[in-house]
Amino acid sequence: MRQSLAFLSILPLALTHPTKQSYQCIDFDVPLTFQAPSLEPAFPPFKSHYDSVAFLQSISSRTSSDGPSPYKGQKSIDVDVSIAAQFCFPPGRSPTTVQILSHGLGFDHKYWAFGGENSEYNYVKAATAAGFSTLSYDRLGTGGSTKGDAYTLSQETIEMEILKRLTDHVRDWDIPCLSHLHAPTKVTHVGHSFGSQITNDLVATYPNVSDGIVLTGYSTRKASVYFAIGSNYGLAKDILPKIYGNLSTGYLIWDQQFQAQYLFLHWPNFSPQILAEGEQNKWPFSVSEMLSTSVHPAGNFSKPAMIISGQYDGVFCEFNCTGVLPSASSTFSGATPFKTYVQPNTGHGINLHYNATGAYSVINDFFSSYVKN
Repeated sequence: MRQSLAFLSILPLALTHPTKQSYQCIDFDVPLTFQAPSLEPAFPPFKSHYDSVAFLQSISSRTSSDGPSPYKGQKSIDVDVSIAAQFCFPPGRSPTTVQILSHGLGFDHKYWAFGGENSEYNYVKAATAAGFSTLSYDRLGTGGSTKGDAYTLSQETIEMEILKRLTDHVRDWDIPCLSHLHAPTKVTHVGHSFGSQITNDLVATYPNVSDGIVLTGYSTRKASVYFAIGSNYGLAKDILPKIYGNLSTGYLIWDQQFQAQYLFLHWPNFSPQILAEGEQNKWPFSVSEMLSTSVHPAGNFSKPAMIISGQYDGVFCEFNCTGVLPSASSTFSGATPFKTYVQPNTGHGINLHYNATGAYSVINDFFSSYVKN
């Protein structure tokens, strides 16, 4: 059980003791308080599945781009949240370069360590084996982090500001439970899908905050409506009432594993067991996360940047990423270098495919070549 914090500090919650040739992790909570702009919905809160499905029809309509915005403006709100985080590092070594990992919709931070410590789907295992440390965290509404208002709080800009503040804590080494380790000299960022979207926003807004980025499951094309259609979402509180019955109606989720296959996986290049495990560990996403995404030109970001997506990514490439990714060079025109890579025989959820370790090597070789001391 995670401890609750009554004061603004960062405390360790659990220590995973390493076995030989494994990595070590420390879990902790980060309380954050700040002000940020929030989009104000122009639509009423959903009352039932009927409302959410009707809304899905409206945003996926052929003429939806000609209609009014789902938001009527924005206002500044107070953000007071707690973010659950996990810092992992090779045993016996202090971090030199830290990768901050931001997961996408439908997952929590366990996306980055899928299957556990010894799993071949475990990105943290691959990164720490390559000599890096990682900080993964649960975005708003997932895992051990705050489950706030799905309409006004869980939005891209606010989640980007959370990522900025987590990065500041790492940069300043303002994490008491990690004080026995030396402060890192480099901080990089890896995102997946919506996590890549907020990482893109991060370096567009704060171009000096990162020493290098890798965006997975991403392109600078607007996330296709296939995500909304493919999820065929409903109210999480009604689909899984025993788990999510206390969430607001703005938290949405799919109800069948084959919807997850459509969204994230490419057959026959994944194990049915992995699909089932992902389904057992899925998390809701907020309606405003889905609606507030946009591509942010990051021309002032001058550090290394890479986009890596599956050949058959349906969310950002409409199931064919061949020839799509290089156009992102205009978004990252100042990045040195800027590279793209298409992972073969892979869908949107790169980490869940048989050849995930191949993608992990590409990512960590990139950081080793252009960022690592």
